[in-house]
Amino acid sequence: MTREEELEIKIAQKIPLINRSVKKIYAILTFEVGGVSLLGLLIIILVITLNFRVLQNKLFDELRVNPKAKRVGPLQLKSNYVVSLIPESGGAIQAQTTSDKLIDGVIGTQAAPGNINIDYVVDLGGNVELSEVVLYWGTMGTDPNYIKNWKLEGRLGVSDDSPWILLEDGGFPLASRSIVKVDKKELSQLRVQAEGSNYIGIYELTVNGKRIK
Repeated sequence: MTREEELEIKIAQKIPLINRSVKKIYAILTFEVGGVSLLGLLIIILVITLNFRVLQNKLFDELRVNPKAKRVGPLQLKSNYVVSLIPESGGAIQAQTTSDKLIDGVIGTQAAPGNINIDYVVDLGGNVELSEVVLYWGTMGTDPNYIKNWKLEGRLGVSDDSPWILLEDGGFPLASRSIVKVDKKELSQLRVQAEGSNYIGIYELTVNGKRIK
């Protein structure tokens, strides 16, 4: 008997085993749970996963947020790293709209000194290579009766001699938030100022970037 004939015999012997294995796999995949086969469930899960990733990437694009960027925002900035250069009124203290609310990580809280102007300095706790700063105005930025103009500045160093550099400014935001691209600028402090027609405030300031060791 030649090797080719031996091989054909072995293949013929294996075919029933292969057929049984295929039948078992088919039976498992077509086993129904609640009227839906396991294969159907796998397809549904795959479609949901793909749709979620598409929606997630779309959301990141709309918000102009890089999900891989290291956040140095509210969770890493301490409340004593922010100060209001405009004295906070007794009403602001009683209403708990003090400067620490600017970086507490909660969009629903507001920093408002009880004035038609705001002027906050945020210390980043060291040098940070920033890529993006987001200012959450809330209704203050969508209602023209409030913010008339604003500007965001930054500086490298914390001494009074360190000059402030304009990062971006604007008039009425016409949006609940302003996203400022900083283009990997190394900074130590941020300063956000705004002027309003009535008492104004800001809900949150967050930053994206990485710390410089």
